[in-house]
Amino acid sequence: MFCRTYVDIQPPAKGSVENPVLCDQPEGQRRYLRLMRGPDGSPVKFEYLDAVQGPGGHILDRFKVENPARKTDKRSMFSQLWDYIASDPEVPVYFRIYMDLYNPGKLDTEAVPGYKVGAE
Repeated sequence: MFCRTYVDIQPPAKGSVENPVLCDQPEGQRRYLRLMRGPDGSPVKFEYLDAVQGPGGHILDRFKVENPARKTDKRSMFSQLWDYIASDPEVPVYFRIYMDLYNPGKLDTEAVPGYKVGAE
């Protein structure tokens, strides 16, 4: 049975637990996630995972976001499948990003590393 491989965005980068994406409520989170694009400008798939306690007692929402590099991965099928079960994948399948939804009127415009933030 395969397990899904998630890799956290590393601090101090935007989207990490120490530097979460700042949004205004769940609507702001969804808006930011819908604006996220891979390097080629294509939209990325995302899914809510859970809520965790962040620095300073803030509650952060954690999302899995597909790694756009998987679309252009030229490695063998075996190598790509191995990333689903490896504890340290060569090309992560998903990234976990952290979002702080308690920021009235705020929508971050800084992109998470490896992504772009598009326009509506």
